Amino acid sequence: MRMRIALLFCAVVAVGALAAAALLDRSEATTQAALIRPVDVTITDRGIELSRSSLDRGLIAEFRVVNESSERRNFVVGVESTDLLAPGEREKLIVDLQARGQLAYRVTVNCGRGFEGLFTVV
Repeated sequence: MRMRIALLFCAVVAVGALAAAALLDRSEATTQAALIRPVDVTITDRGIELSRSSLDRGLIAEFRVVNESSERRNFVVGVESTDLLAPGEREKLIVDLQARGQLAYRVTVNCGRGFEGLFTVV
């Protein structure tokens, strides 16, 4: 009798755990997708072009960087950085925008003036 009760208890716990995991996965995916905003970044021989210059605090910025210049270059925003990108190469940077203010962005390799700016978090 004790064995049946123990098995029944284990079965109930297992079913409850599976149901909770399924609910958590579903809600997490919905919330995360709604918070992510793309920011297209194009590095050219003349400088950096962003598709938008600001986003709201609490969102997640997905900086989609493409190097369309003739030199190998990187992209830095805040403390996040891409690898050194060859011409035509792409990379994504994910930045959690938790604080209002401005994030400096720049290219730090093979660049001159015009390869820097400010991204605003409102």
